[in-house]
Amino acid sequence: MDTAYRAYSYHKYSTRWRSMTHYVEEEKDIVDIFDLIGYQKAACVIKMFHHAFGQKTFMRGIQKYLLKYQYSVANEMDLFGCLQKALEQENAEEKSEKSWIPLVPEIMLSWTHSKQVPIIKVIRNYENNTITLVQHQRPPFAENLWIPLNFASSSDHDFQNTAAAYFMPPVEKQTVNASDLGIHLEPSDWLIVNKQQTGFYHVLYDDENLRRIAHALQENHLDIHEFNRADIFYCLQPLIDHNEVENINVIFELLSYLSHEEELLVWNFVQATVELFERHLDNTASHEHYKQFVRHLVRPIYLKYFPSILEARLAISEKTGSEHTSRQNLLKMACHVDLSECLDYARQLAFDYIFQQIEFVSSKEDYYVVTGDVLCYGLKYLTDEEFHNVVDVLLATNRDTMFFDDIIIALRCTQNPVHIRLYLDMIIGPNATEFITNPNDSALNVKRLSRANGRSRSILRQYIANNFRTLMEYPYFTEIFNIMAEYVPTTHSHQFRTFHELISREMKLLATKVEYNSPLIEPNSQDVGKQIKMTETFLDKFEPDIYDWLTKHQRPVYAASLAPQRNSSPNRFGPILRLAGNLYRKLFKTTN
Repeated sequence: MDTAYRAYSYHKYSTRWRSMTHYVEEEKDIVDIFDLIGYQKAACVIKMFHHAFGQKTFMRGIQKYLLKYQYSVANEMDLFGCLQKALEQENAEEKSEKSWIPLVPEIMLSWTHSKQVPIIKVIRNYENNTITLVQHQRPPFAENLWIPLNFASSSDHDFQNTAAAYFMPPVEKQTVNASDLGIHLEPSDWLIVNKQQTGFYHVLYDDENLRRIAHALQENHLDIHEFNRADIFYCLQPLIDHNEVENINVIFELLSYLSHEEELLVWNFVQATVELFERHLDNTASHEHYKQFVRHLVRPIYLKYFPSILEARLAISEKTGSEHTSRQNLLKMACHVDLSECLDYARQLAFDYIFQQIEFVSSKEDYYVVTGDVLCYGLKYLTDEEFHNVVDVLLATNRDTMFFDDIIIALRCTQNPVHIRLYLDMIIGPNATEFITNPNDSALNVKRLSRANGRSRSILRQYIANNFRTLMEYPYFTEIFNIMAEYVPTTHSHQFRTFHELISREMKLLATKVEYNSPLIEPNSQDVGKQIKMTETFLDKFEPDIYDWLTKHQRPVYAASLAPQRNSSPNRFGPILRLAGNLYRKLFKTTN
């Protein structure tokens, strides 16, 4: 599945689309074909037909092709012809009727000459037991392919047979009877398309079918193959990202079974949704309810892989391939929703690193990801004394070192409003010269703060409003003002325009004294508030329903534990960490 998702990601983020069969002549073009399309996508398409045709038949076709053309030049049509002959031979031996066999060259050509990944929307009619299949592509492409489909249902959930039960023709929409698809499907059943995610396409379902899948997962998630459990969340992610989900309650019903999910693969594809919802819901009535809901889901899998701080340290520092990355993702998700065990672990590592300089990663390639995440979560909730201890370490550290950068970047994650204001003093305020060597880093740190810490945005607006005359003496002022503007809520648009007028007048008075790094953003620019527009749309569309769902499904134990769990961690570690800080400061005083 790793190969498939790398290929999917190429199509999601790249704009250099091409088909697998691609004419090249120039040397540069020849070099360019050795890419994700040539390797990952091609491998996925081969795998798809390997399953669709059946392993034995597919290999027989490959053998025919290699024997026939081993001493001659061949093209893709020669390969397709050999595969067709193998299928015809199998058809004759087993006396089966596969009407699509004469179309094999056409079927495979549709894939080798396609530039995109198909999306299949499955819409069921529960009254007459028909299924409407809708095929569409990412714009600007309008190509339709022959899609090999297989099915599993409540009545027939054999996920091992991955041969094609039906080929959807290259049309935009087709309605078929369930009986025509070779599957036992009762109107009351759930339906899964693309067993084990063997086909190289995405599948979306109508809300009722998703709800039935969610209930099946809650009853016994092992009835559905782990690859399909992961793929459900993966295919829904683009809809969630763009606020295109029709019924948000269905997503929460799908999430609800996860307290029983032990496969890291599935959690990998849940992570993006969990973290996105947390960011969107920050500072809303739903936020604490949501975090408590996710903590209930993630705690069992977290404790399985991180049963103690010692075990957690070994798990995150020892490199074990894809599982290593999955554990990192699990750690991030658990800390993101303030799971106490995760915050305790992150705090322990962070303070070991800051006060004793004990490294906790074993490879350079993991350094930036793991160190940044762990320090961020480790410094998320600090007492006043702990915060000042960390600042004291910064003051005693060479500002040109990576160690200094690690700490000052991680401090952006603090959730304490007082500490956020002190942090702003450090990066753009009166104390900035003690912490920032390059003035350009001030704007960079403000950007990092605004992006990573939703709590900081209103504080930054107020900070600039209270200190703008001092801040305007610096060339980077317009940069930090423009960054702030990108996070202005729609409800503050009028106040922003009024403040913008004041800033514009003041800048004219300083025109001969200060040369600013960039022009001031226009008050009506589309960039004003652009970074939170998706959040505002999400909240307008979904937040009331999310709040109702969470409060309705909140277990009694949830309500009893809604007192902020985040405050327990500093209290437990406070004496130890204060001692570490004092020892570290004494060491610096002695050496100086």
